Amino acid sequence: MPQLSGTTSVAYVLTLLAVAERHGAARTSLLQAAGLAAEDLHNPLARIAMRALARLFDAAAVQTGLPHIGLAFGQAVRPASFSGLGFVAMTCANLGEAIALIPRFGRLVFDTGRHEVLVEQDGQQARLGEPPLPTEAAGCVGLDDAVLAGWVSYGRWICGCDARPLRVEVRHAAPADVRPYTELFGCPVLFGMPANTLIFSPALLQLPVRDADPHLHRAMLQAAQAQLDRAFAGLSLQHRVRMLLTELLPQGEGRLEQVAARLHLAPRTLQRRLASEGTSFSQLLDALRRELVARYLCDAQMSLSDIALLLGFAEQSSFSHAFRDWQGCTPQEYRQRHCR
Repeated sequence: MPQLSGTTSVAYVLTLLAVAERHGAARTSLLQAAGLAAEDLHNPLARIAMRALARLFDAAAVQTGLPHIGLAFGQAVRPASFSGLGFVAMTCANLGEAIALIPRFGRLVFDTGRHEVLVEQDGQQARLGEPPLPTEAAGCVGLDDAVLAGWVSYGRWICGCDARPLRVEVRHAAPADVRPYTELFGCPVLFGMPANTLIFSPALLQLPVRDADPHLHRAMLQAAQAQLDRAFAGLSLQHRVRMLLTELLPQGEGRLEQVAARLHLAPRTLQRRLASEGTSFSQLLDALRRELVARYLCDAQMSLSDIALLLGFAEQSSFSHAFRDWQGCTPQEYRQRHCR
């Protein structure tokens, strides 16, 4: 059974294989290095472990001789690379609407957590941040580069313009030659940062999508939702609850009744079925919040009020009280001790 915190889509893997093959790598040896078989990619709804994707990026860098294979991958992405999300995004009215789809459909690409889109209160900057990656994929340079380059390149492609971020923050250390990064992104690039993040002008959210079509958009939304339902139908109930919580928490909609409604279950039925799996709704909610909060706190750009909102707390004081119960200290104290 695929794990919630560690899979990607077959479509994403196929895009990487195609890019690597164009640069001289052999598919058979790439799959072997990643621990994959050709038949693993036959079902478009199958999920591929993130650890296999990380190994595939590493092998592709070696076999192609391209240390920046992730940047090459990002520039090659097209709608199919992002599964249903890619197709529905290209029919949106503007770039902001396309980005807003990520919390709902992003797990078609990576089911590793929730991508975050924050517009700072002064209105001068917006930030698109990557969800936490599982440990086995967190150190993959190619994957870091692919995520950032893919966001920027696909946004440019659907809008038909050379939109540029204000700044790009990359998790991995700076390579010997940073020029491929600055040439691609067209802005300052900072390395060794807590997370992969794009910082851009909120005005870019209003960029029109060139193939916007409201009628086709409705059809693509239905198709993407159907793909999402089929792709994750085999997950246990507790994994499905976790997926919904990662989507709903930042919207202030992570209550038992709201999650149960999305699953078409009565709240009592949901609780009873979770108990049969050896857990409860409150345990899942608490575990997810504790998993995410440490990563959020180590992002110096995120305020405590932002973090409280993303974790589904109505007030910062409620978040601070819960955090003290978890860690025995305040969020500020944790940030000072562990996030420098």
